[in-house]
Amino acid sequence: MIMGLATGLGAAISFSLAAILYRAGLKGSPADVLLLNCLRAPFSLTVLYLGLLILKGGSLTLSSPALVYALLSAFFALILGDITFFKALKYMSVTVVYPIAYSYSLPATLFVWLLSGEKLSTGVFYSSLLVIIGIAVTYLGYPSENAGELGLKGLAYSLITSISWGASVAFTKLGLLFTDPLPFNVIRLSFLTLLLIPYSIIRRSEVRKVFKSAKYVISGGLLGIGLGPLLFFYSLGELGASKASVLTSSSPVLTALLSSVLLREKVGLRHLLGILAITAGIYLLKY
Repeated sequence: MIMGLATGLGAAISFSLAAILYRAGLKGSPADVLLLNCLRAPFSLTVLYLGLLILKGGSLTLSSPALVYALLSAFFALILGDITFFKALKYMSVTVVYPIAYSYSLPATLFVWLLSGEKLSTGVFYSSLLVIIGIAVTYLGYPSENAGELGLKGLAYSLITSISWGASVAFTKLGLLFTDPLPFNVIRLSFLTLLLIPYSIIRRSEVRKVFKSAKYVISGGLLGIGLGPLLFFYSLGELGASKASVLTSSSPVLTALLSSVLLREKVGLRHLLGILAITAGIYLLKY
């Protein structure tokens, strides 16, 4: 129980620190976000595969449906979703971008309903209302920063990220009917690495130019798509899905608090209320 709580909280902290590192590397940077995504993938894959070796003996036997769902999940989360997330972080504070992107649980619920016909709970309506209010309050928390074309671009990319991550969660849920979370995620990262290798070879001359951003993004990847998922999977096994998810749903609040210390980003009362509304909306999806 104690280890489950510790690893669940560790996962939330890992996800939060990853977002902060991404912001540190991308703020005002002209770096190619697709190339940065290429560079972080092999390092994160190594962390997950080491976890697979230790916990599962390295077995990667998956059925055809699991492979298809892993490919779709990887595309929507690690390629489309993360690229728009990186772009959003170029334009807006992580304390604005991350809570909006983290509302992906709501579109995920809707995608699961569309793809599998799973019944929607009564909490979905109230969750939707809270998430929409929370996004509006969070975005408007810093009018001076979010005003104008750049702020609107950041908002648009954040919303696309939320929808893309939501679609990925739906495909992941379907894929996990055929396999366990850890090998499924190793396959997702393997697909990401293989799909992006040709692009990284084509743009290899640009690697030195993006090094300053890359060191932050690679470090963020080690936490966000490497260590974080490993801790979350362990927490799932110890606590069950509901309790483990409650711990990780604290990630937007942790991100706001940590960014105010590490990045010196402002966190006002109205902004914090918006984050709490989104977090509460995510929590209501369980009912």
